[in-house]
Amino acid sequence: MKRTPQPYEYIKDLFEINADQDKLFSTFFTPSNGHKSGNYEGEGVRIRYFGHACILIETKNVNILSDPVIGYEFDASLNRFTYDDLPDRLDYVVITHAHQDHVIFETLLQLRHRIRNIIVPRSSGGELIDPSMKLALTTIGFKNVIEIGEMETIDIEDGSITGIPFIGEHADLNIKAVTSLISSRNLNVGIAWASPGSVP
Repeated sequence: MKRTPQPYEYIKDLFEINADQDKLFSTFFTPSNGHKSGNYEGEGVRIRYFGHACILIETKNVNILSDPVIGYEFDASLNRFTYDDLPDRLDYVVITHAHQDHVIFETLLQLRHRIRNIIVPRSSGGELIDPSMKLALTTIGFKNVIEIGEMETIDIEDGSITGIPFIGEHADLNIKAVTSLISSRNLNVGIAWASPGSVP
């Protein structure tokens, strides 16, 4: 109902909200669904920075979202992109590694109906130190999770996505699931993520 509103009474009945709970429950709702930027129809590439490692790359043919950390609208002097600024369809969501500031299940579940493909680094088999993101995501209902290894390339419309080796954050542990670069030849866009102090 975030995108398709329903009457408040319907929602109350759905969650079996009684009179004592009604005052608090009503605070979770807004009178309108906010603004919507719509799908990008321009001739070039539009890149929007949502915060942390979350970047949306759009052409009129393809949308790529990295490490979804999506804010919400609230009164502040700093404008920010929110869920309302995402396109209706996300062709590729790229997760660079399994840290909780890069793969946020609460966000991914809200976007699941829009996501066509999720690309994750290939783990070394799902050991405790290197869990399988593909297994985790398919378990919560994602159908098209694609693992990518170091220097592997996936061809997409308007370009490609290539996994680049990433060194850093994990000391000398044999962590494979940190492959982390989007590279799109026709889009002329390459974005690598590295933490401060790491060796890219």
